[in-house]
Amino acid sequence: MIVTSSIPVKTLERLLLYRWTLKNYLDPENTHIVSRRLSEITGFSPAQIRRDFMSIGYSGSSAHGYKIKDLINAIDKAICPHSAQNIAVAGIGQLGKAVINYIQGRSTLLKIKAAFDNDPEKINKVFHGVRTYHTDEIEKIIRKEDISMAILALPPANAQEIAMNLVNAGVKAFLNYSPIKLNLPEHVYIENRDMLLAVEKIAYFARSLKKGTDENEGIS
Repeated sequence: MIVTSSIPVKTLERLLLYRWTLKNYLDPENTHIVSRRLSEITGFSPAQIRRDFMSIGYSGSSAHGYKIKDLINAIDKAICPHSAQNIAVAGIGQLGKAVINYIQGRSTLLKIKAAFDNDPEKINKVFHGVRTYHTDEIEKIIRKEDISMAILALPPANAQEIAMNLVNAGVKAFLNYSPIKLNLPEHVYIENRDMLLAVEKIAYFARSLKKGTDENEGIS
């Protein structure tokens, strides 16, 4: 895929983590934060944190550090300068519902505007304020709601077809939870998240670490 962005991907990932951390850190007693404290929480060096904030035109005070509310606003403007991102969810099974439940209302920058499924039992149902439409209505709803991002929580059998329908309707970026590699145009951005592969990877390291611990205990 060919994607142009004013913010490098790694910097963007750190900015998103900073924003999440700052929102959880902010309270009446914590209105400011210094780069050293943010480094302790996130694991990035104070120098890296300062460079990242300078890259979006924000600098703190040597005496008080960063004002958290202003810093969150600066990050928001850098990553979403105009308006909230409208999103569609394709596939309203347990995973699709969990995605909507997790995202909806948590961020002013992300708005799930529609869901799609081909199960008659789910059509026209509303879940957390999101109406489910038949996949035949993808083009009409995507254009009507000005949606440019979709989250796929579909069985592999129809993920490719639905994804292409979404692309043809105007979707430019995907978070793909379906366990297949999508074949989409180069101008489309895709993030693949196969939870089973992630769990298997973690399980491998868990077994390896347990084996090492058991062997050390056996030696002692």
